[in-house]
Amino acid sequence: MAYVLGIPSPKEDLDGSQIRSVYYEDRDIDRIAKSCELDVVTTAQVFLRLRNEELLAEDEIIYKCPMIYPSGASVFRCGFISL
Repeated sequence: MAYVLGIPSPKEDLDGSQIRSVYYEDRDIDRIAKSCELDVVTTAQVFLRLRNEELLAEDEIIYKCPMIYPSGASVFRCGFISL
């Protein structure tokens, strides 16, 4: 739906089909959390577009999870507890 509405896709790093291996093989909960966070932003943008409202500008979005870089390094850890 985001594509049809002209909203950029958040799938920078991984898609839903990769979540299992990232969790069970890589044990990288921060990477999964960041992906979920990007999905939430996209959902908010879709909601706003459907209401004919202004989309959020990048400086209006506050990210709680780390920015994941191609090297796999992150700025800080998410506030999740690993079990």
